[in-house]
Amino acid sequence: MFSGLTNINRDVSFTFNDGRDSNMLDFSKVKDASHLFHKTTGYYSNKFKADEFTNYLKKAEVENIESLYEDSGISVIDDTSFMSNAKNISNLFKNAKYLETADLSTWTISDMEDASSIFENSALREINLSNSTFENTTNTQNMFKNSAATTITLGNATFNNVENASGMFKNAQAATISMPEATFSSTTDFSNMFNGATNASNIDLSKITFSAATNLSGMFKDTSADQLVLNNNNLGGNNITDMSYMFENSKVKNIDLGSMQTGPLTAVAGIFKGASELKTVTLPTVFNTSNVTDMSSLFENASKLTTINNFDKLDIKNALNLSHLFANTPYLSQANIIPNLKADKVTNASYMFAKAYANGPVTFPSTFNTANLTDMSYMFQNLDTPQLDISHFDLSNVTTLEGTFSSESKTSSAGKIIWPGNNLNLPHLTSMRGLFKYNSYHTEITLPIFHTPNLTDTSYMFYGIGNITKLDNINTLETANVENMEGMFGANSSGLLRGTNVKFEFNTGKVKNMSFMFNNTYVLNLDLSSFDTRSLVNAESMFNYTWLKILDLTNWDTRNLENTTSMFAQSTWLQYVYASESFVTTKVTKSNDMFYGVTSNLNYIGNNVSYARINKPGAPGAFTKKP
Repeated sequence: MFSGLTNINRDVSFTFNDGRDSNMLDFSKVKDASHLFHKTTGYYSNKFKADEFTNYLKKAEVENIESLYEDSGISVIDDTSFMSNAKNISNLFKNAKYLETADLSTWTISDMEDASSIFENSALREINLSNSTFENTTNTQNMFKNSAATTITLGNATFNNVENASGMFKNAQAATISMPEATFSSTTDFSNMFNGATNASNIDLSKITFSAATNLSGMFKDTSADQLVLNNNNLGGNNITDMSYMFENSKVKNIDLGSMQTGPLTAVAGIFKGASELKTVTLPTVFNTSNVTDMSSLFENASKLTTINNFDKLDIKNALNLSHLFANTPYLSQANIIPNLKADKVTNASYMFAKAYANGPVTFPSTFNTANLTDMSYMFQNLDTPQLDISHFDLSNVTTLEGTFSSESKTSSAGKIIWPGNNLNLPHLTSMRGLFKYNSYHTEITLPIFHTPNLTDTSYMFYGIGNITKLDNINTLETANVENMEGMFGANSSGLLRGTNVKFEFNTGKVKNMSFMFNNTYVLNLDLSSFDTRSLVNAESMFNYTWLKILDLTNWDTRNLENTTSMFAQSTWLQYVYASESFVTTKVTKSNDMFYGVTSNLNYIGNNVSYARINKPGAPGAFTKKP
């Protein structure tokens, strides 16, 4: 009737002339008032009020008030009685941004079927529906989504016949959400029901049942309620298929799903991800995850979690993706979990135990089958354990060991590694980047003999690991196809085989990048004379800030070298750099500070690339031929 009108009078009313009066108006038979003021705005600040008009609807049995005030400038409603018998109230106050008060306490709604988005984006400060049961309501989708109300009262609401409750309280501002009589016994979709309810401190669902539920994804995601009351007698759940991210980033301290019995689940990824206040979780007594292929991030960043009850109900046998499963759970002892793991098909275990904790040595059982495993990147990064036994692992299909035993910043890390044998065949492995990076636990490392014909990246493999006195089998690395050795031994200022003459004999025929390879590393005598450098392009800071006295680069052929920036800079102990005539700089385009800080030590040369040559009378150079 008034839908879409703009700049109307502040008070919507009738003006009578020619002897007519209000007694001549009869709206008693009106049943449909839907969209009556939809997108209607007033002349003054867009606001208007319409009580004088809606008074004529008091005697009517209005059944449909869908979108009555949606997107309108309604600012005052003194009497809501004409709405109390409606069956369709969807979108009633949606986006009514000027309406802050309305007395709904007299409503006794039971027959209403569609309650979707009634208060979505509304400005009402309080929503009191304490006398409404919503007995026959079937849809509450987005009912209070983005509602500004600080109090929502639903003391008698049962919601017995609601089928869709998705997004019902999403981003609602209410501090307390109490529905002590609500069962939601017919609800199939609970997805994102309380997602983003960041002001809620308590959620009471003491009679809720998931007997018809199929989708619980994101149900309590990003909620701030630290107290969550669920039905402890029988939550049901035989039809549930999706629980993914159900409690992600919630602040709940204890979650008890013990009375739940799920159906054959298909999605559980991230259920408790980021639940940073969670200390104890009780998994369902029937937790049917046998068909789940993605269990990634299930407990990731549950940083206070100490106890998982019913953990034996979690079936990961058919899971393909276990990435981040226990990542950043520093108070949950893996010593009680790892020995009981049973998996048959896992392909991705990246970050699975990153920043996890074990109060002692851990041994993976033979039931953790890794025959299909391809991704072990950062799998044990910062895992706090003195000994890690992976002797039952099958690594034949692994493609990456990037950061597998690394640490983020020399904090806790895995200690002694018990490998699955002394000779390991990894035909598909391409990356060992950062394998032990910052793992400062070790002073001695004994590597198995790796057969890695497709390995291309060993950058940062031993970067920043600390004081290494023993590095057995290092020269057995199969590096014929490696192209990147950037930072491989860098940042070991406490010592790299300190006190010994270090010689590396890798096959470097395809290596293009050796930048920062020994940067900031304590090594005195280093022999790299066996390196094939014909493919080398980047040697930036390769020997920058080392403790080197003698460096042997004899036989280096640098025909393709382009970048020598800070290559020897600040290695102030350097006395001899042995090289051959084949060390040329014909293609070098970047060479700033190549010899910065070492010019007086190396035959009083200048700090530029022209001195990268054998020292001769009348032609001073930084290099010397080996005696």
